[in-house]
Amino acid sequence: MEKNNHQITQKPALPIKIKIAAWWLIICGIIFLSYQISILYPSYRLWKAYGEFGINPLYAGAFPVIFNTLIFLLPGIFLLKKRKMAWNFAVAILIFILMGGLFMFGVSMLREGFDFPDKFTAIFYFFAIILFTLLILDRKNFWKIAT
Repeated sequence: MEKNNHQITQKPALPIKIKIAAWWLIICGIIFLSYQISILYPSYRLWKAYGEFGINPLYAGAFPVIFNTLIFLLPGIFLLKKRKMAWNFAVAILIFILMGGLFMFGVSMLREGFDFPDKFTAIFYFFAIILFTLLILDRKNFWKIAT
């Protein structure tokens, strides 16, 4: 019997924790985009209503909106494509966010006692902790299959 040289090779599947983290990052990017546009649009309407005085808020706010959206969308998309640099970038961004949250929590605790600034921020940092945990727990499996 002759061996078939055209054997089908399967690519290893992406670990489920990484998939969850990647989709979560993508959804967070979309939520940030919609949230920031919902803030920019009323300020643009006020700017138009009061005679277009000063800088157009859409021009001033366009860079932060694009930057904040891409900072979550790109790692999520590239994690789904099994890129090692996306894992590094996602972990670095989450560490940066968690350090900022820890600093903000510390300042808030010194000023107001044991209370987080607002509920939305607390939920955001809770999700960032979960994302960071998911990425760290499955790092060895991801590094085996990533390119």
